[in-house]
Amino acid sequence: MKTLKIACTALILLAGIFAAACSSDPETEAADRVEIDGLEEGLHFPYNPEEGVSFSISTNKTWSISKSGLDWLTVSQMNGGSKLPATITLSAAPNDDLERSGELTVYAGAHVQRVTVTQDAFPIVPTLTLDGLTDNTLEFEFSDLDPVTFSVYANVAWTALPEELGWAEVSPLSGERKKRTTITVTPSANGGDARQGTITFRAEEMEPVVVTVRQTAYRDDPLLTVTGFGEGNTIEFPEVPEAPAALQILCNRNWTVVKEGLDWLTVTPESGTPSAAPADVTLTASQNTGKARTGTLTIHPDDPALEDVVITVSQKAKSLEPIAWWTLTDEALKKYSGDNWLTGGKMFADKPAGTTAYGQWNKVNDAPVYTPEYIISGDVNGHYAVKPIWTDDNLEFTIPVKNFAAGQAVNIRYGMRAVAKAPKYWTVEYFDQGTWKATSTKEFIYSKNQLHLTATYELTKANAVTNVNETARFTEAVDDGVIRFRIRCANGTCQVDGKAVLTEPSAGSTFRICQWSTKDHDAIAFYLVD
Repeated sequence: MKTLKIACTALILLAGIFAAACSSDPETEAADRVEIDGLEEGLHFPYNPEEGVSFSISTNKTWSISKSGLDWLTVSQMNGGSKLPATITLSAAPNDDLERSGELTVYAGAHVQRVTVTQDAFPIVPTLTLDGLTDNTLEFEFSDLDPVTFSVYANVAWTALPEELGWAEVSPLSGERKKRTTITVTPSANGGDARQGTITFRAEEMEPVVVTVRQTAYRDDPLLTVTGFGEGNTIEFPEVPEAPAALQILCNRNWTVVKEGLDWLTVTPESGTPSAAPADVTLTASQNTGKARTGTLTIHPDDPALEDVVITVSQKAKSLEPIAWWTLTDEALKKYSGDNWLTGGKMFADKPAGTTAYGQWNKVNDAPVYTPEYIISGDVNGHYAVKPIWTDDNLEFTIPVKNFAAGQAVNIRYGMRAVAKAPKYWTVEYFDQGTWKATSTKEFIYSKNQLHLTATYELTKANAVTNVNETARFTEAVDDGVIRFRIRCANGTCQVDGKAVLTEPSAGSTFRICQWSTKDHDAIAFYLVD
């Protein structure tokens, strides 16, 4: 027993010795040893360095270098191992601009050393040039009201100081280096003697650059100048004007404003007397509750030597309120139609709130044999799609209405596109007096077989969007009921690309109801219109 105890003790001691030997392996337990020589905390280069800067790394760990904001600095070696010392050279590119800096970081094991690297600015000679002037001078007639522009370019930041120019507005009065800036000078009318001022451009360590601005003395020549309207002598108001428009009339004779077709526009004042200063005339439009409207405004001077100024004034129509609206986004399609469309070709309108308006795809033909497939788009620019299609197949809309008067017009808008083998010709129809009537028709000839046919529109190119905007006027009144529209395939044998005459629907002949090509209409929409 005593011998066994001694043997066990010896084994335990040997196990401890082996464990200690393993835990002190110099390759796994060696402390980080890092020596970086020649790399100062702040490293500085002249603007045109003739040589680089070198430093060395000695370490028992792998190492690497990273740069931040130092695209202009070349590092000879970005990483290395632990076996041999490494010499690293830093080379700066010449600087032709302002002072620049960045950060260099050396990583070795757990050791991190960050160094700020800077480079001197190029010794810039400040320069400023003006374009658009003759002899650095601006000349205005006494009657001038329109702004004049010229440009400034400098390699330094600059400021401008107008002097003796209380009669003209100058903008802007400062600019950034290496950025071309347009200066606008807007004079006021001169009713007295000739006048002059200056605009002085200054920058640090630069001689000032002076622009002279002159305006002629007032003359009693017949004069009429009108400003405040747009290109082509036009003014346009929105449906609900947020603010009046304003004209400035400079005239040294009596003048009047004459309106034609502008009962909805108030002009204040409607006349004026001779003046060396422009008169402010306010144009106030009322809200439009109907169609777009337009008229003319004539400024008439009391002097046959002066011509009238005629301005066309218009206002946008009242915004249309939809009686049925199917939003064409992927989200809306799935929310309001979803499985109803995918399984049965039925789509539900999402506006106005609580509407029961719906669309239904009608497969009309039993021969040739084909089965419609219904598709909802897979992107945010949603669309409804059907394939295949044949003659007279249609998408029919049922829209509830109340107090729908005889003679009421309804506008329908949507986009349509289709693949090359889909039907080319389509007709928009509405149900009135017990029959389907086309909103409009054109005569078409299918090039492949010279077939003559009538339809509302054609799809001219594969996958190109056709913007449909049609209006129907109903003969019958509807006190409380529905109106119906449909989009019908006029002839299934004629395909979009015109390359074949089909005898049966092509399996891939998909058409899509989609947004307008202009992206400013993203729905199938029906509106009441006058």
